[in-house]
Amino acid sequence: MKYLYLICLCLPLHVVAQGWQRYYEGDRLFSLQVRPDGSLVAAGSRSDGGNPSNIYLLQTDVYGQLLWEQAYGAAGETESAAVLLPGATGTWQIVGNNANGQIRYLSTSNNGQIQQPLTNVTNGTLYHAALRPDGNTTMACGTQTTSAGSNVTRAWTSAINTAGQVIWSRTDSIGISAVANAVLPLDNGATLVAGTYNRSAQNPNSDFFLLKTDENGGLTANYTYETPENERISGIYPMNNGTYQMVGSAYNTDNPTYLEEDIWLTRLDTSGNILWNKHIPLLGFQVPHATAFLPDGRMAIAGETRATVNGSRDAFLALADNDGNLLWYKTYGGVKGDIFWDIAAMPDGGFALAGQSASFGDGTLHAWLLRTDQFGEVWQNTVSGTVAHDAIQNCQLDTSEMPLENWLVTAAGAQGKWYTTTDAAGNYHFSLDTGTWYISVLPFATAWLPCLDSVPVVFSGINDSLELDFLVQANYACPVMEVDIVTPFLRRCFENTYTVRYFNYGTITANNAQIRVLPDQYLTPTSSNWPYTTAGDTLIFAVGDVPILQGGSLQFTALLDCDSTVLGQMHCTTAHITPDSLCSTIDPGWDGANLDVNGYCAGDSVVLILTNTGIGGMNEPLEYVITEDQIIFKIQAIQLTAGESVTVVVYPNGATVTLTVPQTPGHPSSSQPMLVIEGCGGLGVGFAFQFPTNDGDLSTDIDCRPNIGSFDPNDKTGLPLGVDTDRHFIAAGTAIEYLIRFQNTGTDTAFRVEIRDTLAPGLDISTLEQGAGSHPYRLERLGMGVLRFVFDGIALPDSLSNVNASQGFVKYRIKTHKNLANGVEIRNRAAIYFDFNLPVITASTLHTIGEPILQLLTITDAPYAQEQARIQAVPNPFRSSTRLTWPKGTAENYQLRFVNTLGTIVFQTETQDNTYLFDSQYFKGQSLWVQIEQNGQRVAVGHIISLAH
Repeated sequence: MKYLYLICLCLPLHVVAQGWQRYYEGDRLFSLQVRPDGSLVAAGSRSDGGNPSNIYLLQTDVYGQLLWEQAYGAAGETESAAVLLPGATGTWQIVGNNANGQIRYLSTSNNGQIQQPLTNVTNGTLYHAALRPDGNTTMACGTQTTSAGSNVTRAWTSAINTAGQVIWSRTDSIGISAVANAVLPLDNGATLVAGTYNRSAQNPNSDFFLLKTDENGGLTANYTYETPENERISGIYPMNNGTYQMVGSAYNTDNPTYLEEDIWLTRLDTSGNILWNKHIPLLGFQVPHATAFLPDGRMAIAGETRATVNGSRDAFLALADNDGNLLWYKTYGGVKGDIFWDIAAMPDGGFALAGQSASFGDGTLHAWLLRTDQFGEVWQNTVSGTVAHDAIQNCQLDTSEMPLENWLVTAAGAQGKWYTTTDAAGNYHFSLDTGTWYISVLPFATAWLPCLDSVPVVFSGINDSLELDFLVQANYACPVMEVDIVTPFLRRCFENTYTVRYFNYGTITANNAQIRVLPDQYLTPTSSNWPYTTAGDTLIFAVGDVPILQGGSLQFTALLDCDSTVLGQMHCTTAHITPDSLCSTIDPGWDGANLDVNGYCAGDSVVLILTNTGIGGMNEPLEYVITEDQIIFKIQAIQLTAGESVTVVVYPNGATVTLTVPQTPGHPSSSQPMLVIEGCGGLGVGFAFQFPTNDGDLSTDIDCRPNIGSFDPNDKTGLPLGVDTDRHFIAAGTAIEYLIRFQNTGTDTAFRVEIRDTLAPGLDISTLEQGAGSHPYRLERLGMGVLRFVFDGIALPDSLSNVNASQGFVKYRIKTHKNLANGVEIRNRAAIYFDFNLPVITASTLHTIGEPILQLLTITDAPYAQEQARIQAVPNPFRSSTRLTWPKGTAENYQLRFVNTLGTIVFQTETQDNTYLFDSQYFKGQSLWVQIEQNGQRVAVGHIISLAH
């Protein structure tokens, strides 16, 4: 039963509410001023129909409604306002730039009528301007080049009168190049100028400086500050106690493919000495553009943030206390680029922000104003309600019906899609802008069906609220059991702990549930916190009856063998839970076939077996793929009758062998048969995690981990790793299992741990599957894709007092969007908070969308004909050299080609004999494929491993 509601709330405006958002005909708003009545005036740029941009000025009322707008500029020129300053008797002074490298000045009346026409001040680039206390002089700063066409810049500072004329001007050469980013006029006529400079060609690091001039531009102080990082300056501000606050960002170039850029705060005394210097580390790139100060010294910092170097921008607003400690941080915007360029503190304690947005309206760039309360909240319009199990099936909320915790609720509108989850009482809450929104609840499984589906809600005003409950009924009676198994790490010769989480997402109780765990062959179970029986190597845990939407967890330890394993080897442990019946309707187009893969190592060969274990024969052939490390060894079509098998033997010489095959169309499960065998016929590890494991069904989970030596205690990994060691290719729609590990390396017990994970845009949050954790935790899904894992009352001891108990982890699984284009990168990392300390930021994981098979090097001739003869390599692996031998051909020379794991030819040569001594002098520690041809025909292939010296 489904109903469609159209709910329109159209209440009149009455008081300034929690906030609002407006966009205008301009492209950008770079500078903002607040009038005494609370109305806003802002300046920036506007282009019409692709024409060059003009200087743009507007005024709004207290609610952001446009009162007037004006554009100014010379015909055919590209010009923009950079700074808006209040002049005498309500006038406005605008300082800006044009595309010809000129700094421009304009004065208008209080309603935007020109008083002082647009004039050219000087050549250069303007970064900042501010009024002297006399109100008649504008101090401006920026850069000037040393000569036409030069990339070398000097810091430029000028005093400008109300006619746009330069009173005095100076340039300062600092390092090889310098930029004056911010200017601060002082009460005594002096001026502080803050900026950045590059030291030298040998050390082009970006450092910062502070200059002080007298009222006539004479230099009275010059301070330079050298740090190991690069700084960007956004402003310098006076503090109540006579000190100065410098705000900007700091980053390093140690990792050029993924930089870190933090909000950076430095407090200076009147002599230019650094009193304190702080970073606020947050995920992604933070670039502050403006700061507003509250009377108690708190700093509201506004700017832009990006998840990756080339990622889409979001606007951000952060509040820090007088000592530079972060109090809160919020992002704003939608699915496209959004930036805050300026901020003003409002009398009611809230904030007004000006910038640019491409996320709203018609999707093109628009001038953007936004109003928040003191906590950075924007929207007063609210939608809230309860999600509950409609056991009576009347689509009404009855007091006896069970609230549903942790259910995902979405609000979709022109700005994008927002997410939240229900709390323990089944309640959810959204704060939304004006416009049309579609509110939905997303069931955990198809066994559930909401009474209401995608309810449209229209907000025409502000300060409106709506209560909207979602009742969810059983679509069919069935238990839907999920199991998840994980170990945070595996160490040889040590006991390792596995955690198994189980949950019933179905609509009826799962009776007599059992979890069957098959440990890796090199693991020996030693203990468990739950009783179990054995059947061969399988551990059987009887967990009993599991009610709907409930679950639990258990743990067991296992010793990983020392003698028969090598460092980096893969170990896979499988968990399967019953009941596992498929209650959904079977696709009538399914042929009844069920493909299964098996195999084993037999000396120097790998035997692979594909079997149709289903009730019907295959209606059409499917291709299986065999790879060795990162090279396709064979692609072959098969069509099996019920019960039929096919066997393939390969000789990998230690390479990792992977066999994958799809199920036939319409197959009722989500399985994709896959088998990995490594180290057969030699020593070879490192390629076992390229492809997803065969655990697409909720009732099965396979945990594959390499054994490790030392490790980072706070990190994040994502499996499968993907094909190619640099770009990690996976197919669109692939599920990634993320594991986040943490350890309290402080000096005292941590009573609360929180993990914040901002999902990459390519990840589909509606497919999120909650995984096992080391300790009980609460999962929240917020905003446009933010996960919060909260471990309350964890009491995690420090690593010095108890190294084992100081560690924890959480795991989750999520799919990439199915429609992602090839080349899209999925970067993800997490911030780990211990109590209320600054976060520990994990390294970033990377996956790139692209068909993995197409990224592999093919060693067989098209169209995937018979396998070539194998090269014999003795010894293999080897340290200095190895003798290669292959079957003898004709009398012509043999061409030898050596290919690395990225598919790049690194060496080639010729020989008359069917043997060759290969020297590893230039290939230490590399894994290479060898291809041998004669008369243009490939005659043999092989795989060799050169050990590092």
